[in-house]
Amino acid sequence: MKESSVNDRILETASRLFYDQGYNLTGINQIIAEAEIAKASLYSHYNSKTEILLAYLDSWAQDFSQRLESHLKSIKGPKNKLFGLFEFHIEMYRHSNYTGCPMLKIKAEVPRTETAVWERIEKSKKAIRQIIKKQVQDMDNKSGLADQALANLIYYLLEGATVSATIASSPDDIKSALDSLKKLI
Repeated sequence: MKESSVNDRILETASRLFYDQGYNLTGINQIIAEAEIAKASLYSHYNSKTEILLAYLDSWAQDFSQRLESHLKSIKGPKNKLFGLFEFHIEMYRHSNYTGCPMLKIKAEVPRTETAVWERIEKSKKAIRQIIKKQVQDMDNKSGLADQALANLIYYLLEGATVSATIASSPDDIKSALDSLKKLI
């Protein structure tokens, strides 16, 4: 068996389990069993469950970033890109059956003492803020708010709407937030 395929199986299995049942309810033995690998194989790739978690967060953030960039690439104009950001989240949440943001789910389970985990999550959220900030700076802002205040408002609108969509298991709150954004800008 190739090394990369073992690592891929570990990461794919852990990712599914962390997302579907939670980090704290997922044990190393379950990952080993479901990935169909030997314990030694897991430990030759990762020294701890936290290392697996960090790899999961990195992988998820990279995939999310690539998919979002691909989605926004064909959209013209900063306002439309902001709208596209919300539309992307509608589709992403629909595809995941509204099970929520993996970053927030992990952050709710991992203590603050796991600084590397918290830093990865904060980095991921800051990347979204940067996308929003750039689009706000590039557009003709007629909202009456300073660019930074508008960027913050859009970020809060997106984050709140996605949490609400998770709770309701429906895209309606993200759609409503998008409608509000269209009226605002």
